[in-house]
Amino acid sequence: MGVMIAWSASPIVATVIPLLFGLVGGAGSFSLLKMDLAKPAAQQKLQTLGASLLACCSACLITLVIAVLTSGYVRQVIEHEARGYPLSKEQLANPASAIDRLMLRRRLVAIGASDSEIGGIMSAGPTAEFQNGGGRHWQGCSGAPCGP
Repeated sequence: MGVMIAWSASPIVATVIPLLFGLVGGAGSFSLLKMDLAKPAAQQKLQTLGASLLACCSACLITLVIAVLTSGYVRQVIEHEARGYPLSKEQLANPASAIDRLMLRRRLVAIGASDSEIGGIMSAGPTAEFQNGGGRHWQGCSGAPCGP
């Protein structure tokens, strides 16, 4: 949850999540006020509650710090990838085409294609040529149409 808070660009998340934790903490504090601390069972519940609260808050704080430290790096990588394959005006006007190109690029990265191969495929033309059911299929053929 700390990662989601740190990487979120929404000011609403930065406001609502602490308020939510404050509400839960306030309700928990109210229940502690009503508890009779003289009983051993109540003392055991208080120890368990304290240990669980410490573990949860520590984990959230650690992931929050890690997320804040890595968010700049993640944004830099995303911006670098976005600059590497700019979208044309036609692609920006038709988001479905842009999404198809991004999905194709992700698939090529997943199968281990090199940057030059990815660049060649992405600059070759519309993505419909490379999808299943199209006229050509990318199967490692040296620039010639493959398949039926």
